[in-house]
Amino acid sequence: PKPTDPTGKPWLGVRVKNAGGDTGIEVVEIYEKSPLGFSGLQKGDIIKEFAGKTIRNRDDLRDVVEKIEVGEIIKIKYSREGKDATCFFRALTEEQAKKLADIDPNAKPYLGISAKDVDGDKGVEITKVYEKSPAEKAGIAEGDIVTSFGEYIIKNRDDLRNALDKYKVGQVVGLGIIRGDKKLVLEFYLMTKEMAEQSSVPP
Repeated sequence: PKPTDPTGKPWLGVRVKNAGGDTGIEVVEIYEKSPLGFSGLQKGDIIKEFAGKTIRNRDDLRDVVEKIEVGEIIKIKYSREGKDATCFFRALTEEQAKKLADIDPNAKPYLGISAKDVDGDKGVEITKVYEKSPAEKAGIAEGDIVTSFGEYIIKNRDDLRNALDKYKVGQVVGLGIIRGDKKLVLEFYLMTKEMAEQSSVPP
């Protein structure tokens, strides 16, 4: 049977097995309407790092999960067919995950920004961040220049719109920006406008 957690603690919704040789854990199954269902992980992926901690076996994962809090953005490093990759997800309770999964699958993520193209196809400059928007929650500021969205390079606003269409509400995307002389990656949690304004699902 699918394990559940009625206690309000973070629920992953995944079944894993040791990959062997303390090299990580293999994803055996990702349950329907689970938090990790929004992460992009697939059956057969090998999780090597979770929330900044090296994962050698299932015991390591269990120890890390006990320390995370509902609402945290978690970074996962994994390998797929020999290639290393990174994904993110937001820690949710089982109830929160199911509510999120029941949102209209055609709902469009809302960024909550105004922006303009940077000359020379060098990115998109943020000209305004709207109050209570996902952008504000992610820490985006006016003047930031967006250069990547998830796995996509952003040269102009069309690139940003096209990249946004590739993702769904509930996913967490790494947003690459230039702020002054620094290059940063912000963890951007994709929400509908209603979710952002109400801050209701998830917290």
